[in-house]
Formats: sequence, C-alpha cells, structure tokens
Amino acid sequence: MFVTAAMSIFTFLNLVPADHSGSLWMIYAAHWALIIGLLVVAFRRGSETMRLREHLLKSQQAELAFREKAINEHAMILTTDSEGKILSVNENFTNALGFRANGLRGSELRHFLGAADSAPYEAIARQTNGGDVWSGDLEVLSASGKLRILRTTAVPLFSTGMGHLKTMYFCNDVTKQRSGEQERQLTRCLQLLPEDVYLVDMDSGKILFMNDAALRRMRWPEGEYRTYGADRLPDPFGAAIRDLCAQEAPTDASETLQFLTECHGVAMEANVQIIETVDGQKRFVAVLRDISQRMEAEATRRNFMSMMTHELRTPLTSIKGAVQLLTAGTAGPLEPGVMSLLRIAENNGERLLGLVNDILDLSKLEAGKMEFTMGRMDLRALIDEAIESDAGYATGLGVTLRCKSPETPLWVTGDKGRLLQVLTNLMSNAAKFSETGSQVEISARPNGDMIRVAISDRGPGIPEAARAGLFEPFKQAGAQDKGRIKGTGLGLTIVKAIVEHHDGRVDFVSELGKGTTFYFDLPQCAQSTKTRQSALDHAA
Repeated sequence: MFVTAAMSIFTFLNLVPADHSGSLWMIYAAHWALIIGLLVVAFRRGSETMRLREHLLKSQQAELAFREKAINEHAMILTTDSEGKILSVNENFTNALGFRANGLRGSELRHFLGAADSAPYEAIARQTNGGDVWSGDLEVLSASGKLRILRTTAVPLFSTGMGHLKTMYFCNDVTKQRSGEQERQLTRCLQLLPEDVYLVDMDSGKILFMNDAALRRMRWPEGEYRTYGADRLPDPFGAAIRDLCAQEAPTDASETLQFLTECHGVAMEANVQIIETVDGQKRFVAVLRDISQRMEAEATRRNFMSMMTHELRTPLTSIKGAVQLLTAGTAGPLEPGVMSLLRIAENNGERLLGLVNDILDLSKLEAGKMEFTMGRMDLRALIDEAIESDAGYATGLGVTLRCKSPETPLWVTGDKGRLLQVLTNLMSNAAKFSETGSQVEISARPNGDMIRVAISDRGPGIPEAARAGLFEPFKQAGAQDKGRIKGTGLGLTIVKAIVEHHDGRVDFVSELGKGTTFYFDLPQCAQSTKTRQSALDHAA
C-alpha cells in the first residue's frame, strides 16, 4: 500500500500542468486524500494486530508459567536424558526424599531406583524409548533409608529429526495412602479373630486398634479407645506392653514374643509381633488368648496323675519287696524255672516303679511343687559319687564309666540329690546306648562363668530329625532295636527341668555312627575364704 501511494504521488507531480488548472488539481487532491486515508487505516490495523499478538503471547506465557508453577507446587518432577541420566529435579523432589539436587544430577536413574531390582527401570525405558507414556508406582529409598512409594507418570519428549530428547517424571508420594490401605486390610483381618487383638504404636504408645473381643473384655466404648494409650491397659499385660514400647532397641520384627499374663484376673497367653508399615512406622500387634480353661484342665490332669502315681507306688513297692525276698531265698530254695520268672517280675517291677517315680517328679516340676534344697557343693566330687552309683548298671551292660576331669574342686550352688539325679540319668542313658565293651567318658571343667559337665558315649548317634522333640515327655531316639533296655521317655524332660531350675542349660551334639555327647552348664560359685586358705595350707 505504501508503494502504491508513492507511485501515485510521482504520477500526480508529473501530470500536473504548468498552468495549474483548478479542476485537475481538485481530482488529484481527492486522489491524494484517499491514499492518505488508506495509509492511516492500514497503519491502525497493523498496530492493532501487533497489540493483539503481543497480548496473546503474554497470555500464553502467563498460562504456561502458571501451569509450571502449579505442577511444581503439587508434584515431584525429575527429568532424565534419553540414556536415563538425571538432568534436573525440582524442589519438591529433593525436599520429599532428602537428597541434594547436585548429588542427583548426572547419576543414573537405574541406580537411584535400586540396582538390586532393575525391572521397573527396564519397563520405563522400554515404553518411553518407544514414545509411550509409562504410569505406575515406584519404590525408592529416601536419603534417610526409609522406603517411599511414588505414583509416577513418565512422559517422553521427542524432537523432529533428533528423536528422543528426554523424559519427564511427574511423581506424587503415596506412601501414607498405601500405609493406610495396608492398615485397613490388617484391621479387617484382625477384627475376625476370636482372640483379643490390640494394635499399639511403638513410638507414642497410643492404641490404634482393638477388635470387638478386646473391647468386650475391657468394656470400653468403641469411639473412645483411640484416645487411650498403653497406660490404660490393665497390668500385668499393660506393664509388659509399656516395657516393650520403652525399649531403645526393640525386638526384631521377625521374632514373636510369647508370655503368660493376666487381664482383668483372667489367665491369658500373649503373642506380640512387631510390624512395620510402608512408611517405616512400627506397631505392636498383641493377640491375647484366654487360657483359663486350658490351665484348669492341666491342673486337673496333674492332680490326677499325681494321685494315680501315689496310689500305684505303694503297692508296687510292696510287690517289689516281696519278689526280692523270694529271689533272696528268704522263703527257701526255689527251682530254676521259678527263679527265672521271679527275676523277670523283679526287673519289670523295677522298671514300672521307675516310671511311676518319673511321672511323680514331672508332675511336681510342672506344678512348681518339687522341693529344692540349695547348697554349695563340689561338682567334681558329685560326679565321682554318680559314677560309683551307676557302675553296677553299666557293668551289667558291658560298659565302663570313666571320669576325665582334673581332681580340683568345681564349686556350684544346687540341690545335691537333684543334680545327682541328672548325672545318673545321663550316665545310664549313655551306657544304655553304647556298644558292649565301649567306654562312657565324663568330663567337667570351667566354661566362662559356668561349669560344663559332658557325658560322651560311642553309640549310634541321634538323627537330626529327632533333635526338636528329644527333651519332650515320652520321646526317645537311639538304638532301641538292639536289645538295650528301653526307658520311660521322661528322663531327659526331668533333666532339662532340673538344670533350668539351677539357672543352667542342657543340650547335646551327635554324629551318626560315632556317638553322642550330652552336656549341661551350671553357674559356678567362688570358693569360700576358708576353703581357699585350707587348700593353700595343704599345698604348703
């Protein structure tokens, strides 16, 4: 338009006659005015268009800035190149996970997600390299080592002629949401249990959940228990939970704690397990089972067994005594056939009386009614006494007993009769399962602050499968099919109970075909001043 106007002006100046005719001047003046008007209109329209374009550009920039700000405020953003190296992270990302931006830039996303499991990274790379958007949950570790769940959308960015430039990851932390879902599933399961169930926060001691059975026992309103802490739980159960919460180094989550307790005067068995939520918070799940009826049944059983064995022991003792009198010839000489039958009766009567005595001892131990007279004694001398007591029994089996311990005293505190019972039981077992002509070795020596007594045989050994139940009542393992005398199956149970009453422990090691060593440890006590001085005087 500007070119047209210039050409019109040039033509006008060339055509205007020298005499400046009035009519011609009027025509060309009108033409000029029209051109000027068109120029003004064109200029105004161009200016308006420029203003509109500028306004639109500013609006688009403002909208993009607003979108970017909104995304940055509400999402965690991470950007990688096409090779998976981290280019940038926004502030939300670093704040949520505790990392420094400079520490992440340049590192590979594969290692950030965890080199142990590369499946998530490979799935993301496979889809984004193909131009597809990937969505899913990623498990990452924060800088403090806590597991975080990020709900993530990975968007690949491509350029014409340059291919895959980078990938943007838009993440939201859904750890608490997942933790809440996990707890809701757990509480739904726990609600169905007939036992009393409590869920307690370890850090605050706050009660987070109680099922209907627990609420009925406590008689608490359902809407109020969530405001209570473990201090409201009745003792001694409440005291046990408070002690667990107060521990600086709590029990391993893989371990289940079991203990007997009471709740409102009812005997209960408690099973406590630590669980950890996905966001790292630890909880106690305590399950209480009413065992009052079971304990009553156990008490009834023990009373019956005790009464029955007491009633059996008296006539058995009389029968045994009468048979022994007959075999001793008190009633006159007997024929060989009759004597043989009496020997069989005597042996079986002895065995039956031993079973009755073992059942009585076990009943007393279970009821806590076995009497222990504790005193200071030399365990080395007690071993010699036990060997002398069992020598005849071992000789009858073609086995010898030999002590391999030094003559120095080994002082312990215990009940002499009960410890002698432990020694003779282990020695007779060793002799029973040893081959004819072999030797049973007994040793005793200090083992730290304990004294270890070991009884070793050269028998067939004990299978590993029999280890778990060997100290349980009426369980036996060994060469019972080789003509040896069978026991009651209660001896080791009684041995274990007596040793544990003395704050000791009993166990064994065995190798098939080579033999077994049973051993027990007892706390040693120091010699008295008088005894030490006597030993010094004797040495001088």
